[in-house]
Amino acid sequence: MLAGFASNALTWARGSRLATAMSVLGALAILGAGLNGVSFLDYGHVFSSMIMAGLLALALACYVTGMFLAARRPR
Repeated sequence: MLAGFASNALTWARGSRLATAMSVLGALAILGAGLNGVSFLDYGHVFSSMIMAGLLALALACYVTGMFLAARRPR
């Protein structure tokens, strides 16, 4: 989770709004996945595990998109 928030600082310094938005969304998705993981361990509801998996997929998609945006040359 710390790496997710560190990526926010790195993309903010780059100045790309889309990359910054993807980084913030990815960090929030990691935070939400962690909270739903704790909820799953505490209450044992299956839907918490499904939400956790969905948010992990969203975070992965955000960071892969950010990776491709970072590799793109600025014009």
